[in-house]
Amino acid sequence: MSWMEEEILPCRDGLFQGVEALIFDCDGVLVDSFLSNAAYYNRVLAELGLPELTAEQADFVHAATVEGALEYIVPPEKQNDLPKVMAAIDYYADFLPLLKPSEGLFSALELFKKHGLFLGVNTNRAASMFEIIKIFGLERFFKLEAVITSDIAAPKPSPHGLELLSERFNLNRKAMVFIGDSQVDAGTAQAAGTRFWAFGGASWPAGVHISGFVHLERLFSDFLACRRP
Repeated sequence: MSWMEEEILPCRDGLFQGVEALIFDCDGVLVDSFLSNAAYYNRVLAELGLPELTAEQADFVHAATVEGALEYIVPPEKQNDLPKVMAAIDYYADFLPLLKPSEGLFSALELFKKHGLFLGVNTNRAASMFEIIKIFGLERFFKLEAVITSDIAAPKPSPHGLELLSERFNLNRKAMVFIGDSQVDAGTAQAAGTRFWAFGGASWPAGVHISGFVHLERLFSDFLACRRP
């Protein structure tokens, strides 16, 4: 029996037991942004006369802050050219429209909200996160103060964002689940003392491995069914 077959069995004990809050990473979880991110950084590299991202670089920038990504992919001798290049690129007009909400996102969030789970975001994005919230109409699920970006807290893998959510909303960290798609996210949850669920086929150890929001919603529906008399 595969891990996925095992996890979708009804009445699995302990998965959602004691969970009060679900905190989501953005890129690779709430939205499918890998191609959008790669296209943006490839434009930057092209303007600098540099080759396109390698597979390793593409994986890195997908989980990094903008500053961390540019430091990683742009050699020191080209760093002084970055301000001019960045000013000439309109990320919001050219690359944000390439984002897509993850399959099953809205249905799952509606179910979680209906049953009183606290919903939050902890991302290494900066101001663009709030534009994503607006574009996809996610305000009905996430309070503004529950969206933590790298402008608000120290970026992941620092636990600062999860700690801040715990403090702001009086959440017990052991009752929080951080759902992410990278090793950075796993380390963040561990450092904060919260549970971690790996999203999108990630292979490293986690409390549970979630293939996507359709899978996550099914698991929660099974949990609710088990609680009915």
